[in-house]
Amino acid sequence: MEITHMFNSSMYLPYTLFEPVTRFNDDSAGDMQCGDMGEEELLALGLNDISEKVDPYRLIHYPFPHPGGIDGYFGSSTSGIKISHSECVDILFTEMKELAGMFSFYGEYRL
Repeated sequence: MEITHMFNSSMYLPYTLFEPVTRFNDDSAGDMQCGDMGEEELLALGLNDISEKVDPYRLIHYPFPHPGGIDGYFGSSTSGIKISHSECVDILFTEMKELAGMFSFYGEYRL
C-alpha cells in the first residue's frame, strides 16, 4: 500500500487538530486573573535562591553557577552582570526548560 493512499484527499496539511479555548497570554482568561506573586511574598516563602544563573530580585546574571558553586560555601559572593527584566525572564524560562528535561524520562510526561 502506498503512503499517499493512507491520507484522505480532503485533508490539507498543515491541519489544525487542536485550538485552545483562550489564546496564549490572554489576560482575560480565568487562570490569568490571580496575578503574580510579588517579591515580598516569594521571599516570605523562602524562595531566595531559585536559580543557578540569575538573581531575579537584583536582576543579575552570573556567568558561572551561583551560589551553589564553591564560592557560595565559603561566603564570598560572585560578581555578576546587570541585566534587564526581559533578559532575566528569558534566562529563567530557558533554565526551567533545561531542568524539566531531566524529569521527562519518568512518569506520565515521559518523552
